Amino acid sequence: GGGGGGGGGGGGEGGPRGMGLLGYLGYLGVGLGPGAAVFAVCVAPRPALVVAAIASAFLWLSALLAASALWRPFAPLPGGARAAAAPLIFTVAATEALRPLFWRGCRRLEAGLEAAANQRPGGARARMTYADRAALAVAVGLGEALAHAVLLWLSTATLALGSATRYLPACPQMDFFLAGALSSAAFSLVFSFGNFLAFSGYAEGRRGLALWTPAAHLGGALASLLSFAPGGCVGAVAVQGALAALTLGVAARVFWLRTDPRGRAWNAL
Repeated sequence: GGGGGGGGGGGGEGGPRGMGLLGYLGYLGVGLGPGAAVFAVCVAPRPALVVAAIASAFLWLSALLAASALWRPFAPLPGGARAAAAPLIFTVAATEALRPLFWRGCRRLEAGLEAAANQRPGGARARMTYADRAALAVAVGLGEALAHAVLLWLSTATLALGSATRYLPACPQMDFFLAGALSSAAFSLVFSFGNFLAFSGYAEGRRGLALWTPAAHLGGALASLLSFAPGGCVGAVAVQGALAALTLGVAARVFWLRTDPRGRAWNAL
């Protein structure tokens, strides 16, 4: 971490603290805004999806803590991008290896939800639609995004409540908290909609879709190493933002091809 930049502002004893609080709330809005929008649109209307997202966040957080604990004996690691690359690659590989297990768990959950719905007296036999499965996949991915945000960003974001900000020595162009907020926002989209792509790939046997999220996850993680280079934090955020936009675009296209009549007609050509 780097030294503090100018906090300050305003006369009176509460000036610096007030600015720190406003800055902290702004960082929260940037970092958690996309995930909150996904939650409001895709998850919140269905209580079962809220439960799935919370359970997913707990399980992903446990997996991240377990993966980080394996590197505890080697701490502290030497500084620099090369030393940080190995833990990043290992953690991404370990967590992505769990994604097919989450998909199998969701398949069982889908069967349980259908069975519970079919037990209602006098009701027609219920089956989950493609949109229902997509929403469940997004909820599980949103839980993963929340786990990453809590462990890797929110744990340090509270430092922004102080009267000064922080800059990495190699990147004075963007303060540490803003870079973390933008990174968290990008990964919230990568995990939420990337999980939908991965689950679709598993279900349909399409390797390209199944590998999209691991590739985007690894690419975004390795992009963070650019922060060690002069001015690299700007490039890191740009790469992660581009991966988030691509993931969102591919997910929208896959969903459109399978749910919209024009998309199904296009897909049949």
